[in-house]
Amino acid sequence: MNARRWLLLIGAIGALIAMLAWIGEIDLGIDESLQPPAQQQS
Repeated sequence: MNARRWLLLIGAIGALIAMLAWIGEIDLGIDESLQPPAQQQS
């Protein structure tokens, strides 16, 4: 494999990891934002 393919592979893996981390942060943020209003209403 040449250098260009290695850079593309590393970039794709990095982007996938970044997307998974970002989605994980969104899920945690939604859970944290939904819990306090539920406790306040009840």
